[in-house]
Amino acid sequence: MRIAFDTSRLEGPRTGIHRIVSSLLETSAAMQPDSTHEWIPIQRPDGIRSLAYLLHHLPKLAREAGADLILSPHAWDFPGTSALPVVSMLLDVWPWTHLDMTDPHAARHKILQPFPRRAAGIIHISDFTRREFHELWPECVVRDTVVPMSPGEHFTKEGSMAAEGIPEGEFFLGIASRDPRKNLPFLLDLVPRLNAPLVVVGDAPMEDVSGALHLGPCHDEMLGILYRRAKAFLYPSLYEGFGMPPTEAAKCGCPVLVSDLTSLPEVMGYDFPGMIPLGNGDRWAETANLLLRDDGARRKFIAAGDRVVARYSWRKTFQGIEEFCGTMLENPES
Repeated sequence: MRIAFDTSRLEGPRTGIHRIVSSLLETSAAMQPDSTHEWIPIQRPDGIRSLAYLLHHLPKLAREAGADLILSPHAWDFPGTSALPVVSMLLDVWPWTHLDMTDPHAARHKILQPFPRRAAGIIHISDFTRREFHELWPECVVRDTVVPMSPGEHFTKEGSMAAEGIPEGEFFLGIASRDPRKNLPFLLDLVPRLNAPLVVVGDAPMEDVSGALHLGPCHDEMLGILYRRAKAFLYPSLYEGFGMPPTEAAKCGCPVLVSDLTSLPEVMGYDFPGMIPLGNGDRWAETANLLLRDDGARRKFIAAGDRVVARYSWRKTFQGIEEFCGTMLENPES
């Protein structure tokens, strides 16, 4: 079986979907000798706008490459028309439930609306996302499965501990994304109660706040150093389809605090010690400060993170995706 894999998301910023596409490409190349399927990366031609690429060029390039099936790594990027079966990865249903349908991306939204009925199969990245999908489209009958994602293999406990721009001394780490789901206001509200500075990375504009340092966007090498150096990673997210950043931090040996919303209990474990309701900001600050001064508490949280990341690997993710794509062609009508 030949799987055409849309890689156009590699052209954009290094977001969660960029990481997924990059990791799938790396894993497919590493596992190709043992795989019974051939993966064919499809790139967007220079000068072609993304909408035209999805509507016309991606299906055409896949056919010309001799593909049997198209794998779309994000439902936002679903090919508009395709004679080949399309398996779409659904990261979350946020675009359908929270975005204004009159915003500048309205044209793409119109394409997205029928995507569940056009897809031959859907890969959800968590049970939470699967439940939300079926609640949103209860009438839709489509073959689907759940394949969890994984933190990147390059995030490890071993590695450099210093880089230009990273402050010396103790600090906590958080994310400042333009995406309102990351809940930056909650993080900044914690700052006066924290006993160490908060270092924030990400693309969101941020006013100067005493006790907080905004580094802006950073590459994965620097992010790995920040994870390894931080006394704790604070992730008060309002909504996740999976939640890659807390698993990345845990893989680097950083104690993690997360909210108890959406997919995070499933991904981190319902008994994860760093899971704290957002309604209890004082407990967030108290727990973070405990991790600053108590080595025993840090060891407990790091061990809990080790148990989380032991469940995930890109080899498992890749094999789950391949297996599902294979069943789509072996039993097309079932």
